[in-house]
Amino acid sequence: FLLSDMTMNLAIPVVAFAAAITCGSCAGYAEEPVGCTAIAVDSAASADGTAFAGMNADAGNGDYRLTFVPAKQHAAGSMRPVFTFNLSYPRFVGFDRGDFFHPKKAGAPLSVPVGEIPEVRSTFGYYEAAEPLMNDQGLGLGESSCASMLQNRFPGDTS
Repeated sequence: FLLSDMTMNLAIPVVAFAAAITCGSCAGYAEEPVGCTAIAVDSAASADGTAFAGMNADAGNGDYRLTFVPAKQHAAGSMRPVFTFNLSYPRFVGFDRGDFFHPKKAGAPLSVPVGEIPEVRSTFGYYEAAEPLMNDQGLGLGESSCASMLQNRFPGDTS
């Protein structure tokens, strides 16, 4: 999708302002003083009526490569492996998401699932980077865990 010049002229200062006011705000909730920023602009708030969203992930070692994971058909009763999120390079190594994620060297370790869930019969393709971005139907996804007081743990982890 493309943003018009007018929208970009509005978006850049809005995103810069949001990043400036939130950059250090997460430091009290995290071990490192960084802050991720997510912003969404409704069509009523933009100069030309375009709605858009943006975000950043503050991580120096993040795997920001962009790829497309193709749509798939799955057999009834299939299970989908679930993996923890790894922001650093490589964020995933395996054969379930297309050639982009195949091991680069023979014998390279594969990402290890921590469990599995029932798979749906048909999945859409999606564009993926450090954060999921958008599926091939136009649905955009994002997240902001900044200032979250929740901590995810594996089953049995009492630390």
